[in-house]
Amino acid sequence: MTVQGQIIGSGVVVADGYVLTAAHVADDVVAYSPKVLRNGAEVPFKVVAIDRTRALALFRLDTDA
Repeated sequence: MTVQGQIIGSGVVVADGYVLTAAHVADDVVAYSPKVLRNGAEVPFKVVAIDRTRALALFRLDTDA
């Protein structure tokens, strides 16, 4: 994941258009316009869910952007 051109975290694609990452990564990006690197291109995404008990977050890629 990138924020203002800086890499701030990583994640794993778990389903088409969804990325699983650590909860602290989601905390770091919510105040910005975050992007995911996908095939070398930056793709915006939304935070879908944060599970603090498991320290995980789920993002949905905006594949229409």
